[in-house]
Amino acid sequence: PIVVTNFSTVKDQFKHNYNGVISNMNKHDLSFEILRVINDEELKNTLVNNLTKERKSNVDEVNKLYSILED
Repeated sequence: PIVVTNFSTVKDQFKHNYNGVISNMNKHDLSFEILRVINDEELKNTLVNNLTKERKSNVDEVNKLYSILED
C-alpha cells in the first residue's frame, strides 16, 4: 500500500483510496493516513489488489530513450 502527500501531479499517478492514499502535506494528516492504511484491512486489501493490476514501470520509456539515442 502507498501513502503519498498531495503534491501538484499526484493525481497523474494515484487515485485516492483506489491505488494509494493521498494525504495533505502535514504531519498530522500524513500520520493519520498511514495509521488508517495499517488498521483498515479492507482498504489495505483494496489498495494491494488494485496495485497488482497496474503496470507502474518506466522501462518502456527508458527503452524509447535508448532507441532515440542509438539512431
